Amino acid sequence: VTENGQIIKLNHLTLGKNEKITFTYQLRFATEAEAFQGETWYLCNGRTTLDPLNNGELLDFPIPSIKAPTEKLNIKKQWKNIETNHIPTSIQYVIKRQTVTNNESWITSDPLMLSKEEYYASSFYQVPIAGISSSLPLYNNNGENFIYSVDEIDVPDGFTYEVISDRNSFTIINTLEETEPSTTEPSMTEPSTTDKQIILASQDSSNGPDQQLLKTNENNKS
Repeated sequence: VTENGQIIKLNHLTLGKNEKITFTYQLRFATEAEAFQGETWYLCNGRTTLDPLNNGELLDFPIPSIKAPTEKLNIKKQWKNIETNHIPTSIQYVIKRQTVTNNESWITSDPLMLSKEEYYASSFYQVPIAGISSSLPLYNNNGENFIYSVDEIDVPDGFTYEVISDRNSFTIINTLEETEPSTTEPSMTEPSTTDKQIILASQDSSNGPDQQLLKTNENNKS
């Protein structure tokens, strides 16, 4: 038995009648690798041959294969406090995941779109990463389950948004903010300083030269 670069080789093993040997080993997918393809069968060891009659006529032993599971994400959109004919034609969102073990692994997908034409719903096993479709593996390089989430981008003006999740099903809810009626009442304050000056000026004009002359004449007659 030899081992080199995580490759184990076993040669010239002899088994007698009714004897058997069991090999137990563990393989771990590099699920964060750019070339990873989920739900695809991979051979998990090289060629294995048997020489049951010890005459050089080799028989091939079946090679086992394994595959890594992926996730399916379901996204849908709900609108509240808005009439159907006023609903925007589309929205954009991104898929995020945690936790990655490789600094070069993607964390946030390229923007995706939900549209009115597609009834604001979508389901998928892959997302675009730098323009290339990438699988959504169940677990990371260390065998720990990924946690996926959804984040809306460029939320329409006048709307709030929240995301409700149920494992890998997500509902993005946009609610139109209600406009509160104005509570401003007519002003009951006193006239401004300028207004007071105008009023006082008007009162002073009643005591002008003409009025004073009239008062003097009246005094003389008396």
